[in-house]
Amino acid sequence: MNLGGQELPWGSPAIICILCAAAAAFVAFIVAENRAARPIAPMYLFIEWKWRNVPIIMVARCLLFFHLFATTFYLPILLQVTGISTVAAGALVIPFLTTAAISSTFSGYICSKYGHVRPLFMLGLAVLPVGMGLMSTLNERSGIARVVGYSIVAGYAFGSGTLTSMVIAQVGLPTEVLGTVTALISTLPNLGGVLGVGIIGTIINNVFRAHLLRVPGAAQALRGLDLNDPVALRHAFPTGPMNDAVVSSYVRAWQTGCWALAGIAVAQFLMCIFIRPFVIDDDRVEGQKGGLGVGKDAEVGANAKGTGDVVSSAAVKI
Repeated sequence: MNLGGQELPWGSPAIICILCAAAAAFVAFIVAENRAARPIAPMYLFIEWKWRNVPIIMVARCLLFFHLFATTFYLPILLQVTGISTVAAGALVIPFLTTAAISSTFSGYICSKYGHVRPLFMLGLAVLPVGMGLMSTLNERSGIARVVGYSIVAGYAFGSGTLTSMVIAQVGLPTEVLGTVTALISTLPNLGGVLGVGIIGTIINNVFRAHLLRVPGAAQALRGLDLNDPVALRHAFPTGPMNDAVVSSYVRAWQTGCWALAGIAVAQFLMCIFIRPFVIDDDRVEGQKGGLGVGKDAEVGANAKGTGDVVSSAAVKI
């Protein structure tokens, strides 16, 4: 993905072959899973409406880490381009990560105490596009307090979904697929990270190059320099019009990347509206809609036949 539009045109045979190979591998995986005696990803979990929480959360969790890796990878680059030192730029990622960790712990505590997982998860998803929108306003004039404040908002939104998303995917599953689904959900952070850095990096790099090369005289001044390394370009032009052009071009590229992340976050929120509601309770309860009622000593999903809204926390570890 990083080569597309930079080293190679999007329509080049190499890029087209890579995309076709990925599509063919995906189709082959589905065919193999349908024929497997013990599939890694049971297909009925993705086609039956009552198990909709599994595919929805798989996509949502992947996109959560899509945002995490894209933000923590490209925010330090933006800060360095705008004049902050390498050490300080790296340190300014800490508020985002610290807030995410605190938010994840707090969300787990609230869910275990009150049993309402979905509302807390949806609240974080609602805040995420706001956080990305705020991050898109960062520029060369932004102070450290502004960077930290916006990072805290985005960090809360991300952290509130890391633990709750796992719980939502697990609740109500048949015991024979509980371990399989847990393993699938656990692999998604890596996939989301790879996609986030690759896709958002492609957007940022292409916008940066296009915007920079529009500056009069830039093509000649930048000859022989690596246009994919904005930090090195800024050091190559410590002052003057080209320095200003590099900074403004990368700020514009960063804003475009954040807008893309905000749009993805909105789509993620709309998708998760369809998550099946449920309540985790320590005592035996009956489903709110005549669905699954699981006793304290029962395992979640052992007899999951309906849409079940209330389950026991005895088998759901938060």
